[in-house]
Amino acid sequence: MFTSQLVCQGACKQIEIVKAFGVTAKSVKRSVKKFREEGIQSFYLPRKPRGATVITDDVIAEAQDLLNRGQSQRGVADVAADMGVACTRPEERVLAAFGMLQGASKGFEECRDVSFRGVLCALPALTANELFDHLQKSFPVLGGYYTTRMAIRRRRFLGPTAPW
Repeated sequence: MFTSQLVCQGACKQIEIVKAFGVTAKSVKRSVKKFREEGIQSFYLPRKPRGATVITDDVIAEAQDLLNRGQSQRGVADVAADMGVACTRPEERVLAAFGMLQGASKGFEECRDVSFRGVLCALPALTANELFDHLQKSFPVLGGYYTTRMAIRRRRFLGPTAPW
């Protein structure tokens, strides 16, 4: 509010605010626009909640219909797995449990319930920048069904205090 007021009164330019405070030009422009259109009080009002972007009324109705028919959001294969929900590929899991398999095979398939799936687009660039070159020095070697790379992804998702 204060920096927007300075800009609107002509005491300084937006670029000077950007340089002095290390904020983005976009945030300064947004604040100046808010100040000009809505005034000082707009900075002290509670934020307006944003509406759903993916979960529209149609999607909610479809999901409720599936739940009413006894289906879940998980794929049919995940729900029907003999070893429990999402425990598919039992042969690989058993082989890994007896030390006869070093890491499960990797594969990508269409899936609607992968959280933060957009980050997968960055993997080729991260790989090209040698992201995985220091895994063995930084993390314990894990064998079995889940390898060190899988554990690192799990740890980043659950937090640094998550058990291995």
